[in-house]
Amino acid sequence: MGDSPHSGKIQERIAHPVFRGAFDQEDAKDRELTLNTIKVGSITLNALFDPETKFLYDARFFTYVPILIAIVDQFLEMARGLPITRLSEVTGNRVEFILRDDPEIPAVDPSRSMYFDEIAKIVKGLEENMNTALALSLASTSAREGGLSVTEHLSQKAETFCSLPEFAQRIQIEEVLDRFIRPGLAVDGGNVILEQIENGQKLTLTYEGNCGSCGISAGATLAYIERTIRREIHDRVEVIATNASSAWMDNESPGAPSPFGPPPMISETPNYREKSNR
Repeated sequence: MGDSPHSGKIQERIAHPVFRGAFDQEDAKDRELTLNTIKVGSITLNALFDPETKFLYDARFFTYVPILIAIVDQFLEMARGLPITRLSEVTGNRVEFILRDDPEIPAVDPSRSMYFDEIAKIVKGLEENMNTALALSLASTSAREGGLSVTEHLSQKAETFCSLPEFAQRIQIEEVLDRFIRPGLAVDGGNVILEQIENGQKLTLTYEGNCGSCGISAGATLAYIERTIRREIHDRVEVIATNASSAWMDNESPGAPSPFGPPPMISETPNYREKSNR
């Protein structure tokens, strides 16, 4: 490992991950697969399964933690092509061994070995969320085959989401925040926390860092967040923030933009959607 606490294989995975990115429902529809999305700590995982055999066809993930990038990337390489009932065979110990440069030398410093425990949590999350993912996939397929109008399809999309248990709703919303909202807020030293979901429609958020005192947090930023969640989840969503600054609506606030002028937008962020070419 040299001067690094990680093996060369881990460093290579961190620098050049194969599976980092995201899949969405459109990717699943295009391939006639089921999208199983889970969140484990800092990791958001989008897995595509065959709805009949429940084999893991492909997956994409996102995390900010460097060592987890390597661990999850290696896990997915080993797990792809297995049925969900056999994912538990790809253990943290097996992944750690594969990531060793020398069979006799651990891939990471002992103080970092706990990161491999995330693999068991990922497998458990995929197993527990599989039935919900299949139900969503079936509802989406039925809507397409039933020839529903756009309005009817949107209505069914909202009803399907609202019928999910809250933990499943939270997984989907957190994924949207991770992919489209939080990276942009982080550029300006901010973040947003999902506090509450009411009836699958009313979302309560709390700004953290600079966002709480930002003059546009109650206006353009909040509108952008609501519009994005409506696009990705369903169009009946209402978003409120517990601590949004009112400076956006106060023309006397120094430097506050006029609410009648062009609304300042959230910082542009990269789109992590990566289509599979395999």
